[in-house]
Amino acid sequence: MFKSTKAYIFMVLLIFLFLSGCNESLVIKDFRVDSPFYLRSGHFLGNSEVSFEVELSDYYNGELDYYWSSDGGDFITQGESEVIYLTPQEPGDYTINLLVSNRRGDEVSYEFSFSVIGNPPDSVILKEVATTSLDSGVELEWSEYKGEGFYSYMIFRSENRYIDESTVVVGEVKESQEPYFIDKEIEEEKFYTYQIMVINEQGYFSLSNQKTLYTLLEGVKRTPVGDRIVDLVIDSQGKKIYLVNEKEELLILNTEEQDLIDKISLGFNVDRLFLGDDYLVLAQGGSESIRVLDISTDNIIEYNFGDSIKDIDFREGNIYVLLDNLDSLLKFNVSKWAIDRKWEFKEGESRLIGEKIKALGEDYLIVDPYLGEPLVYKFDDINDPIYKLDMQFIDIIKEWSFDKGSYLLLTNESPFGINLFELNSKELKPKGVFNGNIYPSDFLLVKDKGIVLVAYEDKQFKVFSLDDYKLKDRFYFNKYIHQIIFDDQGGIVYLLASRNDFLEYNLLAFDLEILLGE
Repeated sequence: MFKSTKAYIFMVLLIFLFLSGCNESLVIKDFRVDSPFYLRSGHFLGNSEVSFEVELSDYYNGELDYYWSSDGGDFITQGESEVIYLTPQEPGDYTINLLVSNRRGDEVSYEFSFSVIGNPPDSVILKEVATTSLDSGVELEWSEYKGEGFYSYMIFRSENRYIDESTVVVGEVKESQEPYFIDKEIEEEKFYTYQIMVINEQGYFSLSNQKTLYTLLEGVKRTPVGDRIVDLVIDSQGKKIYLVNEKEELLILNTEEQDLIDKISLGFNVDRLFLGDDYLVLAQGGSESIRVLDISTDNIIEYNFGDSIKDIDFREGNIYVLLDNLDSLLKFNVSKWAIDRKWEFKEGESRLIGEKIKALGEDYLIVDPYLGEPLVYKFDDINDPIYKLDMQFIDIIKEWSFDKGSYLLLTNESPFGINLFELNSKELKPKGVFNGNIYPSDFLLVKDKGIVLVAYEDKQFKVFSLDDYKLKDRFYFNKYIHQIIFDDQGGIVYLLASRNDFLEYNLLAFDLEILLGE
């Protein structure tokens, strides 16, 4: 009895173990992920294909059903121990669930949690946003996208100084090797900010830097002239503009096409430029020499005065030089290549120290002394001035001759007005003042139009009447305007302008009649 009872218990245990083994027969032995990026980073890239494989314990060899599900993404294949899965495009946390079952109804489940990060393309650099005229549109250039899976470039534009809610898509470029676009749908005098979006085939995107410009007035053309320009002159008859820059270069621009046609390396500094009949006078304040360049041959000759030049002017083939230590005025005749005359300034019996000079035709000279009011002399008698100007510390002196005399426009340090004088053989007569709220950087008188054009340091450009000295019109170019020149043959005004950091100098050209609405 004892033995049979013992055998009975043993049989019961065997049956229990057998039944328990059936319940535990479906056991997940391994779950494998085939994704180099996941194995390296612990994340999946969005919208990318990966494969999953599950392995069960060896002691079960029957037929199995596999059901894969997830709360994001899509299974490309299904129903096998190894499947291909497309990860969700949206970054976030997700879970995959696997249910394995057999024909007897046994089941085992497995849960795999993971995170998805985006797969944006590398951003590009917006390098250039420029316009040469309203008709030419805005030209954009950016670095080329070199990555894989390129879909398109999208061009964004905002009518503000930054990308904001007014941003619109103004274009799309489908070829990665064509990183440029021209925006033709622009309006005058508007701020536009641009940005480039790169989109890849997975639908991810990246954004470039932003660049802003201010569009030109209708009829204005912009010509880039490079590094900082220190002076320029126009040859209306020869249809050329000559410019000198800080790199010791002379640039030559054709006024018909408004294109740079030549560049000459000088090898010396120049900060004053004057135009003669067939030559240029090149001078540098503080230097002891002047140089003359023959326009037809580019040959340069030099004359040394043996003393530092304090100021210089040029009229009718003569160079007037105010020397520093000797404090004397020389008249140098270019055609003779010799000093014609030499003066010492006096006011009565007292010797005068001059700081600035301006020749008025062949008869008169303005001298701004170190102390006291500016004086007007006749070259025939440099010992005694014929007029005194009721102002101090002249900064800019300009003169325009006409049949009966000359107009003088002068600025001083304070107040900000531009003083107009009329000079003839009988008198120096104050005419009026063109008032502005900030210091002018340059001005230009156009007598046949009866106007004075004034550029200000706050980027404004104003037109005043020569009759009543009142403001007629004003314009804003969003650039610092340094100098104004006028082509009296073509009626074109040229503004030498730069951006805020005084780099990227340009010539802005426009027809004066169009600007004035005539």
